[in-house]
Amino acid sequence: MQIPQHTLDNGLRVAHYRFPGSHFAVVDVLYDVGSRDESAELTGLAHLFEHLMFGGTPAVPQFDRELSRAGGVDNAWTSPDYTNYYDIVPVQNIETALWLESDRMRGLAFTPESLEVQRKVVIEEFNQRYLNQPYGDVMHLIYGSVFTVHPYRWPTIGLDVSHIEGVTMEQVKHFFYSHYAPNNAVLAIVADIDSEELFALVEKWFADVPSQSIKPRSLPAEPEQTAPRRVEVERPVPHSAIIKAYRMCGCYHPDFYAYDMLTDVLSNGNSSRFYVEVMSKGRAFLQLDASVTASVDPGLLLISGFMKPGTSFEEAEAVIDEQIEKLLNDGVTAAEIEKCANKFQMRESMEMMAAREAAVKVAKAVLNGKTDILGTEHTLMRRLTPGDVVASARKALIPSNCTTILYRGTAL
Repeated sequence: MQIPQHTLDNGLRVAHYRFPGSHFAVVDVLYDVGSRDESAELTGLAHLFEHLMFGGTPAVPQFDRELSRAGGVDNAWTSPDYTNYYDIVPVQNIETALWLESDRMRGLAFTPESLEVQRKVVIEEFNQRYLNQPYGDVMHLIYGSVFTVHPYRWPTIGLDVSHIEGVTMEQVKHFFYSHYAPNNAVLAIVADIDSEELFALVEKWFADVPSQSIKPRSLPAEPEQTAPRRVEVERPVPHSAIIKAYRMCGCYHPDFYAYDMLTDVLSNGNSSRFYVEVMSKGRAFLQLDASVTASVDPGLLLISGFMKPGTSFEEAEAVIDEQIEKLLNDGVTAAEIEKCANKFQMRESMEMMAAREAAVKVAKAVLNGKTDILGTEHTLMRRLTPGDVVASARKALIPSNCTTILYRGTAL
């Protein structure tokens, strides 16, 4: 897939994915900063900026109001690896989105009022989504138990709400000017417009945004896990749950597709192993899934399930172990690989046909130097052999590489 690209003198990388016939344009800004770029003493800053970036600049007090006047909508998200902002506007109003994104990339207003408002929003979100929501702390428990030195050990929203409660304006400004700059971002645009015309518009609005001194990323490598870990908690939730987290490679490692295929074989659809061998037979679980975290740095393969009432953790774990053992001993079939590759190709095609999803896929590919595989990842899945999938399973699905969370539900 050919993705026209252009780099401005200030370091901003621009990519264009043409969507013939579309009346709308997606303007997506992907910043190479996430919660992994925080310190253990001050977490949650990347997520805080997901909100602060809508708090106004000296030139534009209300970002949302100006975009809505142009018929647009916007949103943002934060992950351990990235912070992403996107605008969807009628294509004839694309310059409004470019103006607004360049303006807030240049600098925010940084008023005490804006910081206090967004601080309260984040604290309330922390309380509602993580502390006061059933199963809200599950990922906190998983990452905090698996990772001991890598910053994946704290959640995106932060390790402790006190970090955001006590953050100062000076700390906020330092984080912004260390990460939110043209030379630390990719601008991906999906629109039915000529590439050269588009790049000229980007130059018009972004060329004078100053680059910043970005500190090279140097993250501690997580030591090898050499023994099983188990954590048991009790929570007032309706169903007990078990989560088994196995360490695996990052999403740009050559082995990633084999792990992705492995989890699809186990749990993708009504013909998957977990559905046929466990769910359809009413064994132990109300729901049983397998997934990969697809993080940039080495991440996790997760097997997680909500248990049927009256099922013990020993029974539930035995069912999971049985399915793993069967896969390791009997392998996978070529038919399973073909089926999962077909599903992956369909999902990949649908994502590239949806403008917003396509924009962020393009942005990530440019940021990580992987535009050569855009739209063709399914071919990498099809090249996998049953032996490739089993080899990855043998590498990851071993007791010494497993952290098990036993999440015991108590009466509500």
